[in-house]
Amino acid sequence: MSSVQSIDDSPEAHTVAAKERVRDQLDDAVANFLAQGGKVQQIESHVTAAPPKKPLSRYGDRPI
Repeated sequence: MSSVQSIDDSPEAHTVAAKERVRDQLDDAVANFLAQGGKVQQIESHVTAAPPKKPLSRYGDRPI
């Protein structure tokens, strides 16, 4: 989200006040999204976007 602050590793970014500001920004962004007709979907925990990978065969890949 462009309206939410980026992650910062400075010590000031880890204060309670800084985290509260980020939470407030996120709350505002979500409220704006929902106000514009956006919908939130809940996805099952076992659903993934990446298809399963084919197992790799490493048989015979070492020199004799």
